[in-house]
Amino acid sequence: MTGMPNLIPALPEIVLACASMALLLVGVFRGDQSTRSVSWISILALVVAGIVLSSIQEGRMTAFGGQFVLDEFAHFMKWLVVIGSALAIVMALSYNEQEGIARFEYPVLILFATLGGIAI
Repeated sequence: MTGMPNLIPALPEIVLACASMALLLVGVFRGDQSTRSVSWISILALVVAGIVLSSIQEGRMTAFGGQFVLDEFAHFMKWLVVIGSALAIVMALSYNEQEGIARFEYPVLILFATLGGIAI
């Protein structure tokens, strides 16, 4: 038997996945009136994922038998994706409301796309 796998390199992705699924449920049960709050909580989730990413020590780390690698380049790219996603949500808030297309699905979709972008 083997012990628990080292999940530290994948912790930002785990945080983002849990936040994305929770916000999807919030949006489904509260409807379109939750769009603004889901958007701001999505930004908060991205900030938390960034803080978790910053707290992981620099250097090469692997998880899941070497299939998941976290090194300096991965840190840099993950930061770019997280910052770009947060900016996309902020910039789309007023535009989506002006055009009448403000839905809670947009920030949740951005979170899931971010999750796919940082799971290197």
